[in-house]
Amino acid sequence: MIMKPQVLAIFTLATLTSATLPSYAQEIDERDATGSTSQTQKIFYCDTSQEIPRTFMTVQIDSDQLKPLPMINWLSQYFESEDEALSLCHEVSQKLQGLYEAGELNSLSLVAGNVGDEAVVFIGEETETDCQRVLFTLDTDEEPKKAFNQLLTADFKPARVRGDFVTRLDFSLFNLL
Repeated sequence: MIMKPQVLAIFTLATLTSATLPSYAQEIDERDATGSTSQTQKIFYCDTSQEIPRTFMTVQIDSDQLKPLPMINWLSQYFESEDEALSLCHEVSQKLQGLYEAGELNSLSLVAGNVGDEAVVFIGEETETDCQRVLFTLDTDEEPKKAFNQLLTADFKPARVRGDFVTRLDFSLFNLL
């Protein structure tokens, strides 16, 4: 079954351009000096060391400096419970990392919208009519785009323009590993 989002509530919140993501071939099969395969770098991961679980994205600042940036704060008020927020932090981070490792993450647009009567965040474009790649469901009466904007951290939060959110945030100034 193909889910169709309601056009009014669709909102693109984050876009990673292909220029910022390294190719899958660059990451896999890297070998250290001893010839053993090094572990694949985690680009997306869930951090639970603080009170609120957060999904991080690791970016390359320059040729020798990596920096993890918090991307999503999993605030429990937008989910059924704190346990669900924690579980989603791990699940969504793993989904994004899996897409990256499979070479399917050349660009990324996270879209918040309504599918039927559910508020969801999915991978897609705001102009798409189906959203088969749902990342997670929000449990809120708030507009999905406003709720998701509250979950985004300052580094990934779009600026407001004339009282509304801009529809796209370009990360071309960051380089991922």
